[in-house]
Amino acid sequence: MRGLAESWRKLLFPNLHDDEFADAYAQTVTFALVAARAHGAAYTGDVVADVNAAVETLHSHWQTRQEEPLLSEALSNLCHPQVLNETRVGVEAVVGVLAVTDVTLLVDAGDWLYFYENFLATYDPEIRKKSGSYYTPAPLVEYMVQFADVVLQEHLGKYRGLADPTVTVVDPATGTGTFLLAIIDRIARSVADRDGVAMTPAVLEAAADRLYGFEIQAGPFSVAQFRTAAAYARHAASGAPTVLLADTLDDPYQASEILALPTLQAITAQRRMANQVKTETPVVVAIGNPPYRRSVPRSEGGWVASALMNDWRPGSDQNVGAHAQNLANLLVYFWRWAAWKVLENSPKPGAVAEDRTAADQAEAAGVVCFVTSSAWLKGVGFKQMRRWLREQCSDIWVLDLSPEGFRPDVPTRVFQEVQHEVCVVTAVRVPHTASDQPAAVRYRSVRPGLREAKFAELAGLAELADPEWINCPLGWEDPFTPAGDDIWEQAPNVGDLVPWSTSGVTGNRTWPINPDRETLRARWNELIAAPDQDAMRGLLKVTQDRDIDSTLDYPLTGQAAEQAAKPLWGEEGPCPDTVRYALRSFDRQWIIRDRRLLDRPRPPLWHAHSSQQMYLTFPMAEGVKDGPGLTFSASLPDLHHYRGRGGRAHPLWRNANATEPNLTPGLVDHLMDSLGTSVAPADVFSYIAAVCAHPAFTAWRNETSPHSQLLRVPVTAETDLWNEAVRMGKHVIWAHTFGEWFADPAQGRDRGPNPRVDDGPIWGAAVPKDADRHPSNISYDPEARRIIIGSGDDAGWVENVASEVWAYRVSVMSPIESWFKYRKQEPDVKWSSPLNDTVRRGWLHDWSLELLDVCHMLTALIRLEPDQAALLDLILDSPQVTAENLMNTGVLPVPVRATKAPKVPKPGDAPLLEA
Repeated sequence: MRGLAESWRKLLFPNLHDDEFADAYAQTVTFALVAARAHGAAYTGDVVADVNAAVETLHSHWQTRQEEPLLSEALSNLCHPQVLNETRVGVEAVVGVLAVTDVTLLVDAGDWLYFYENFLATYDPEIRKKSGSYYTPAPLVEYMVQFADVVLQEHLGKYRGLADPTVTVVDPATGTGTFLLAIIDRIARSVADRDGVAMTPAVLEAAADRLYGFEIQAGPFSVAQFRTAAAYARHAASGAPTVLLADTLDDPYQASEILALPTLQAITAQRRMANQVKTETPVVVAIGNPPYRRSVPRSEGGWVASALMNDWRPGSDQNVGAHAQNLANLLVYFWRWAAWKVLENSPKPGAVAEDRTAADQAEAAGVVCFVTSSAWLKGVGFKQMRRWLREQCSDIWVLDLSPEGFRPDVPTRVFQEVQHEVCVVTAVRVPHTASDQPAAVRYRSVRPGLREAKFAELAGLAELADPEWINCPLGWEDPFTPAGDDIWEQAPNVGDLVPWSTSGVTGNRTWPINPDRETLRARWNELIAAPDQDAMRGLLKVTQDRDIDSTLDYPLTGQAAEQAAKPLWGEEGPCPDTVRYALRSFDRQWIIRDRRLLDRPRPPLWHAHSSQQMYLTFPMAEGVKDGPGLTFSASLPDLHHYRGRGGRAHPLWRNANATEPNLTPGLVDHLMDSLGTSVAPADVFSYIAAVCAHPAFTAWRNETSPHSQLLRVPVTAETDLWNEAVRMGKHVIWAHTFGEWFADPAQGRDRGPNPRVDDGPIWGAAVPKDADRHPSNISYDPEARRIIIGSGDDAGWVENVASEVWAYRVSVMSPIESWFKYRKQEPDVKWSSPLNDTVRRGWLHDWSLELLDVCHMLTALIRLEPDQAALLDLILDSPQVTAENLMNTGVLPVPVRATKAPKVPKPGDAPLLEA
């Protein structure tokens, strides 16, 4: 078995671990036995005889196929005495069940798709998660196949669509063969309607040589072979599409090693045939549901990542920065492979695009139709990918399947377990497409609602001329989404005003963060008291960037240099300093200031941090459902500060002593000249707060440009409106920062550390402090206007709380409920280490004050919202300082140096000069 595993690694999957091989081989053998039984093999209980019978049955069934099937070869290997000694018990169990199974159930059960999806989710959900495999619902598959069929007929002159004998199709991540099955049925129906049912078998038999599927997982591959062969049999056709166990992304020009063992001929044939299809077979249509997985190592991207991705990687002039890392995604690699195979190398066979003549490339034509995550439609990191597709394609259609946005209610999701927005993108190239004319991108969305309603709607959406398709902007790098109205499109975005931004602090372990400083010290003491290195590694949570013997060349600002240079193993010192940390909007916790504990602490953020610093945060890649469009913090922000998922942090200052503002050079001078009033750096943040940090702005944005990734800020050119926004914005930031900014009692802004508003919430009953009475739930009583912490006699409550305070949302996040989940009896925290189990037992008085702080600040914000909404209306009706104005006066584009993080001095560096 180890020799066989090595052969699989050598020929198919170089990164396959022993346990992964065992899983793949077990699934292959199991489905081979199922397929053989479905095709008539009789099992008697004699394992050797039953396996041989299964092999003969499969040989007989596939005798007309060009390749030796892997299923029968996998079974043949079982007959080896040494192999059988290791596997007899498992094989006997499978054969015993199949021997008493009604064969008609196997042949007619039909929905093997759902059988396998449910099986894998139960059998090993980690395999499913790791592979990024989420099987496509049949109604969506049928829509995509129908749409591709229509495009072939109406745009490529293939008047018989998928039934056209010149149309070769590949599904590069075929799973259990669902797309191939839908194509088989589509061809059969069109032939029956056009020429009669009697012609169907012959057309399908001819089509078998032009339908291909690649699948990297052995279990789905086995099912796909069985299902497609059964589909052909149901249509009285012999043969079946070619389904290959292959890695779509690997090098097609690397010769397969022909191994001496005769039992490995089929696995060698799989690799050889896959490479032949990739390099020599013309493909007109690539269709399917490629896997989605972010942060994929380059090795897993294979040949595609190393040989093809340069055309899609953004250049330095595109100002993509760290967002370029988002291209390291399986869905991007599959898109790049399909674009290479279909849009660059069809209809004629050919090698890589560079080796083809201009005439060959001019003739290239085809269709790529994939269902994928929507992130690349508008993500900054995908600018060059969009530019390339606009250059190479003639038409692109985008169907949005997630009008509800990110993380919608489960019953509305097309893929029940997928929180991301998803879409179907169909990219088409007709012969002689002009590369200097951007492709026409058209967009439409299904109606919001339940999954079943969306499926019903899909059946009627294959009309290319439907007026509901919306034309998208023609800019080469513009999003594949519709534009907003004029004011939105003309407004500068936050990055135009506040250019340096960064992800928030990313620890990649949660135990160094807690709402209680004493808990952090206890966790630290537990860590350094570990009896041995293995125990300490388990407590730390070792990652690629941090281990117990890691040493670092410089510390976080405020941390002793000798501490960072010392490995954790052998550490005996007290817990390093703990500092205030903005984990979520309106939730201040504590973090251990130790670079050894944090994978990506963002040293420039720490170096620029001080009591004079503040940050605005908002999500870039995804929209906002409700509440403020951005939030502010005076403490170091977490990566997920805004709402618990993703986001960017824009500091006000580039340095800790607040002498170098993080504003686009020339912006303040331009505003002062335009407005005729003084403008301080903090005034720009105050203006943004007044305009964007309230629900009316979010509603306007979602109505005007729901698909925009950018956060644009309409900037008034009227002095009085500017000054009023600055005044109002100071009150907003005061509330967001809990009085650390803009405290002014004369203006109703109480000083911290526990600021209050007039006639605000108060404690009516204290929460018990006993460890055994620690609350585990929080609720709201609308009649009593109380937030209740705990239950029964152990409950405490905050009185005089408006229902709007309890209902306040930062997009989908409730600040109060989110705040409580970290402080309840069993905190709801992502577990990263046994140190997470060390928690506070007993409610803290400080937490009672903090909860009151949150309630008061939300009360202040709710009282401001009507005035902010009215001000926004006035600003939108006023003359604007547009991005074009800023461009014409030289303020934009932002100089590249202004977008770069400030340098963090390291030991031995010369002192930095003050700006």
